[in-house]
Amino acid sequence: MNKLLHRINNNYKIIEIVSYTFIFLLSLRIIYKQILFGPDYKIHIDIINQFLYHKFYIPHPGFHIIIHILSKITALPYNQITTIFMALVIVVTIKITEIILNTTPKITENRVLILFVAIAINITIAMYAPFFSIYMYLGQWSPTIWHSPTFSLLKPFALWGFFSLLFIINDNKKSTTQYLFLTSIILALGSLIKPSFIICLIPAVSLYLLFFRWKQLKLYFKIAIVFLPSILVLLFQFFETYRIKETSSYFHDKIIFTWFGVMKTYSTNLFVSFILVIGFPLCVLLFNYKKIKGNTQLLLSWILVIVSYLISGFLAEQEKFKLGAFIFSFEICLFILYVFSLIEFLRWFNDIKQNKIKIFITTIIFSYHLISGLIYLFGILKYGSCIYVQ
Repeated sequence: MNKLLHRINNNYKIIEIVSYTFIFLLSLRIIYKQILFGPDYKIHIDIINQFLYHKFYIPHPGFHIIIHILSKITALPYNQITTIFMALVIVVTIKITEIILNTTPKITENRVLILFVAIAINITIAMYAPFFSIYMYLGQWSPTIWHSPTFSLLKPFALWGFFSLLFIINDNKKSTTQYLFLTSIILALGSLIKPSFIICLIPAVSLYLLFFRWKQLKLYFKIAIVFLPSILVLLFQFFETYRIKETSSYFHDKIIFTWFGVMKTYSTNLFVSFILVIGFPLCVLLFNYKKIKGNTQLLLSWILVIVSYLISGFLAEQEKFKLGAFIFSFEICLFILYVFSLIEFLRWFNDIKQNKIKIFITTIIFSYHLISGLIYLFGILKYGSCIYVQ
């Protein structure tokens, strides 16, 4: 068995090329289906020219500007270049996940296994429970969604920005001025693509520093430098979107407070929905709760998800209430939690005998998430629509 694993690991490059090629081709099909049948892609593509000619306001135009520039360079229409570009974004997101897993100490050195779990964590969704809800997405929400181009483009920026921020918080030697600047730019660019992540990250990191690093004033200064550009972007977006409203755009709205109103619209029981989507990370936490304080990445990931859940529950847009604009915050933070829960999970395999019970239970839970994600993905490939796949 060990010889077989060793042989597979030696053929990693071939497996990697084949895997990423397959993912890219599959992603082309997914995006093509979304442009044809999913409303989000079509809407975002249709407003690109209106935005460029100042006839339509977009608060986070990162995706739209990139597609326009690539279209000009390649002479391909928006639909075609969007399909290719977003398929590449999915591949890049998985690659960044793989890099983070490979650069994290004390986890497996089996690169093929890392590759496959990096792919898997980008497919997992909430555990599907048809007896509770016929919907695989609505109500439970998900760390993996396929219908939003801005969300998909945000994922690599959020993941890489969070990982870089961990180096700074842990006072790693890499946290030089250049490193601070690079992290700051990554997070600011993510804000220009979709502010869903940064509006949770800033309060989550602030709470973490306040409760666990309150004596480290130098660290406060570093974090302030990192967040400053993103804060300026958020302020500009807020006033342009919710206060000034000089341009014609459906993005103009009003933020209102609600008691989990959006979530209640799509779920008959918020607790059950939360458990279904948080199953794998929660299992990792329960088996590791005594060591959580010393695990910065897992602790901060959980604070991030709690903050995002509260933001998604308490805030909504008045006119576009049912669209759940703040739900995206919960979903992107779920993705971060899944990745860093996976890292802790993989560490358990260094001592299988001692951890065999928790490995067995957590593997079952993770497999449930993954199988649900695969069923969801096949449904998208077959029907096109992803919000209402049953």
